Amino acid sequence: MPAIKRPVRPIWADSGDRNDAPSDGALEAGWPLSNTPPTRQRFNWILNWLDGAIAYVTRRGVPDYDAAQPYQFNDRVQHAGSVWRCRLDGTQGVAPGTNIQRWERWGLLESEVAQMDADTLAAVRASGIRAANFITVVGPSILTQNNLGGTLYLGGAGNYTVTLPLASQSPPGTQIHFISGTGTAPVTIARQGSDAIFMNASGTQTQVLLALGDTLILESNGAAWYSAGGSASLAYTGGFSSLVAGTGYSQLPSGVLIQWGSAVSNAVAGERIPVTFPIAMADIAYSVTVTASVATTTPIITWTDAISATAFGLRCNTASTGVRWIAIGRR
Repeated sequence: MPAIKRPVRPIWADSGDRNDAPSDGALEAGWPLSNTPPTRQRFNWILNWLDGAIAYVTRRGVPDYDAAQPYQFNDRVQHAGSVWRCRLDGTQGVAPGTNIQRWERWGLLESEVAQMDADTLAAVRASGIRAANFITVVGPSILTQNNLGGTLYLGGAGNYTVTLPLASQSPPGTQIHFISGTGTAPVTIARQGSDAIFMNASGTQTQVLLALGDTLILESNGAAWYSAGGSASLAYTGGFSSLVAGTGYSQLPSGVLIQWGSAVSNAVAGERIPVTFPIAMADIAYSVTVTASVATTTPIITWTDAISATAFGLRCNTASTGVRWIAIGRR
């Protein structure tokens, strides 16, 4: 059966003559067996009462609580700005909100729904299920608490600084995600105030550089910022530890260790001088290559001996000659 909308019409006899109201007993008994028909006023009263009740329910949806009305299990009423459900048959004269055995709140207030939405959004932001926003930055910026839980796409040509919000004003567990799409120059992610940026457990940074394609996730503990992921954090991990200098090393996650440096051969041609690796290898270096680094057409011969996990011997057929070397082993 299709739903039929009740037309909006005036209530029957709302301004008419209906002053023949029946008693409660007459209502319970109904029409008596009689040759005398009910009065016009009685008919007006009954139809007005029915039409008024329909209009009341249509407008209110849920009736207001009435202390004189006996309520049964699962009845609903409005009272004190909330909707209530009756929990016990025969509840009468007990107002909702005064007895939890007889009444319970049903549904939520508009303010409670709004707070629930805000709490849900905060939980989603904190969990990282969905970023709170996605913002493109193309120049110097100072982030605020509005950026917490969001993703920042670093655009433009680079060579600018993005300053983090204060960690003390960022609830523990909140994150900021960075994606670098800059051109030729990197973008600097800098702390605010004296905040520390922990890219690993052994040291702090005041800033982190993001080159094209780099990503970085920073998470607050309420006092400092900690690296929680992204390609930019790899340079600070043990698996990718390095020393970028004239004499240095670079370690790969596989454990392969590449070391390099320079030296000067012995003052006596052909005699050995020891060269120490920047860091010790796990065992004897797999390979050590040495080559002269001087401009000359005279043949120069360089070679190694006494290779160990910490050093090797360098020899050269010419005295006091500059030599560069590279060694491969494992950490």
